[in-house]
Amino acid sequence: MEVCPDVREKELVDKVTFLQNKVESLNEELSHLKKKLLCSHFQCQFHANDVFSTSVEAVVEQNKTMFNLLNNIPFSCFVKDPANNFKYIYCNEAFSVLAKVKVNDIIGKNDYEIFLGKTDINRFREDDYYVLQHNLLEYQEECKMPDGSIKLIKTLKKTIPSGTGSVLIMGMSWDVTDAYKTQKELEEARCKAQVADKLKNSFLANMNHEIRTPLNAIVGFSKLVADASEKSDRDEYARIIEFNSGLLLSMFDEVLDLSALESGTLTLQCQAVKLSDLCRHLFEKYVLMTNSGVKLVLDNVDESLIVMNDWSRISQVLASLLNNAVKFTSAGSIHFGFTTHHNIIKFYVKDTGIGIPTHLVATIFKSFEKVDPFIQGSGLGLTLCRLLVQKMGGQIWVRSKENEGSIFYFTLPVTE
Repeated sequence: MEVCPDVREKELVDKVTFLQNKVESLNEELSHLKKKLLCSHFQCQFHANDVFSTSVEAVVEQNKTMFNLLNNIPFSCFVKDPANNFKYIYCNEAFSVLAKVKVNDIIGKNDYEIFLGKTDINRFREDDYYVLQHNLLEYQEECKMPDGSIKLIKTLKKTIPSGTGSVLIMGMSWDVTDAYKTQKELEEARCKAQVADKLKNSFLANMNHEIRTPLNAIVGFSKLVADASEKSDRDEYARIIEFNSGLLLSMFDEVLDLSALESGTLTLQCQAVKLSDLCRHLFEKYVLMTNSGVKLVLDNVDESLIVMNDWSRISQVLASLLNNAVKFTSAGSIHFGFTTHHNIIKFYVKDTGIGIPTHLVATIFKSFEKVDPFIQGSGLGLTLCRLLVQKMGGQIWVRSKENEGSIFYFTLPVTE
């Protein structure tokens, strides 16, 4: 059966039309997909830009924080680039102050360009080479600060890796003046404590001897005085007992006074004191105690001078100095008295005794120091003199030559 040509042509036209419609439909879908893809691309790009922008802002903020942190830390820091002739690539404000050069005048320059004419430049470069070889360097040095003060500065230099694989030198410096002073004070305090401990032990051993000696005399002669038949013997024994009792009492008084002075509990009993009467009273006491070949002389003094002070404490200081003069002077003379000048009273006791060795003059007023350890005494007398004179507002000192004699001086203010 044959198909009519018109029918066949119509079928072909329908097929072509169908295919054309299909192509147009596919083109529309493709166009839609392109638009969708393009929209998606732009969205991704915008998102990427937002992420990048956020990252940059975070980095900038971190850099600001780090910059503020480094500029406010209490020590100076810097970074050098050895590969670029040791030029500075960073320093903080503290380093600028220490170097006395502005930050902008430091960055991009080396030590020879910054510190031109200074003697330490070569040492800076030698230190840098040392750090490159050994990775670390620490040292301390004194530096003059902008305000003129001298500070002890500790510096640490260390190698650090850079992002390019090369090595940088980082340095940090900080003030250790207070720490050094504290350490030195602690060391001095430790040494003083050791010396004080030795002196304490020496004092206890000495006091043991000094207490036992008069006690033994008191106990021994107390037994003898009871058995003595002759009055002269009893009188002699009684004199020895009285003398040693006085020594013992004086020793205890010195220890108690020293304790009161060091604790600040000792008070002065101020009253009107006529100094000429006080000196005359001491003269009458010690003129009987001097050795036969020694002359005790009270020099001319102001008979009218009256001050408001503690009679017993002034007398105690003068008596202690006179007692030492009598003890250490076997021939010659002992002079004592006082003079006045510009509302200051200067007392003196001058003897021709054995004198004080040069190495002991500086320490003679310290506790438990004795010129001769074999002579009876606690070693507290001159210490008490120093503390009492200071308590009364004065000073005490000595001029002495060994085998020629000594002059002890002390001053008191005139208080009427």
